[in-house]
Amino acid sequence: MLWTKSSDLGKLPRFSIIALELGNRPISSSLRSAVSSHARQIEDRSIRDLIHSGGDIHIHLWHGKESMAHTKTAHSTATFLQSYQTILYSRPLHPELFTIQDHKEIRFGPYQFEAWIMQGRHHCRFEISGACACELVTESSTGLPDTGVVESILCAGEREFEHRFARSDLNYMTSVQTEQLSSNLYLSTFEELDEFAREEDSLVSRWDDEMGPCASILNIQRYAKEIHVQSYHLIAREGLVLRTQSLFEHL
Repeated sequence: MLWTKSSDLGKLPRFSIIALELGNRPISSSLRSAVSSHARQIEDRSIRDLIHSGGDIHIHLWHGKESMAHTKTAHSTATFLQSYQTILYSRPLHPELFTIQDHKEIRFGPYQFEAWIMQGRHHCRFEISGACACELVTESSTGLPDTGVVESILCAGEREFEHRFARSDLNYMTSVQTEQLSSNLYLSTFEELDEFAREEDSLVSRWDDEMGPCASILNIQRYAKEIHVQSYHLIAREGLVLRTQSLFEHL
């Protein structure tokens, strides 16, 4: 991997392939322009398009005729197991931050509840008497607001967390468990949970990655003073099953 400035590009030896990866900091227009001139030689449109999105650029060089199939960027080495987190907010999140595939709203007595399901993510919001608890389970925090974050916990392994919101009767509890399964066990677990989702009329997002079927499932149970939420996120490429159980409670 090579970090470079635009002035350094002219000093580089000739090479056959450039792989680009975006980072988090802004880059200068001169660097983007300089890299663009080199990237015009690349036939892969998806690689060229990355240049125009901003952010730091990591440049990987391969001499000769090495294949792009052998490349791995820093982004791809971060697994879902390592990056999944549960974030608790004390404020609502805007739906335009997400690609929502299904949703559910509940208004019962003094409280309101709303749930969204997305590919690999879910969001739950519970509001009562001006207090708000918003749970987001996500594999990436990129583009999410920092304002209103109460706590963020990594999901790997087994976790438990509880928070009583000050000056309110709102209490939140969650438990998280992850496991990585063999391909056969993953598929049998997927089929079992997919059947459960259909029987319970759960919110579901289904898709496929390069290793097989994936799903995000959200099952919601309403009670007089509380909402119980069970979620399952299944990622085939890692044999990953992420399970959460959360309670939003009006004390």
